[in-house]
Amino acid sequence: ELEDIEEIRNKIDEIDIRLIELLNQREQLYLEIKKLKIAQSLPILDKEREDNILNMVKKRNEGLIKESEVENIFRLLLQAMRGIDVS
Repeated sequence: ELEDIEEIRNKIDEIDIRLIELLNQREQLYLEIKKLKIAQSLPILDKEREDNILNMVKKRNEGLIKESEVENIFRLLLQAMRGIDVS
């Protein structure tokens, strides 16, 4: 039984590693957009885009995590991305 738990935990660890890799990729793409917006004197915050992202991920959620929790997770993600310095 303990081996089963460890095996499952190892799978969770693998998923966590993939998640952080994806977050790092997302960060790089966000930075590209942020640099372009700065260069074009566009506002960094695009509320409509953020609302679209939140709606998309809530619709795509097929798991047991509540829709409101998915929204909270992505709100935190978007907030963290906005805090990244371009320099």
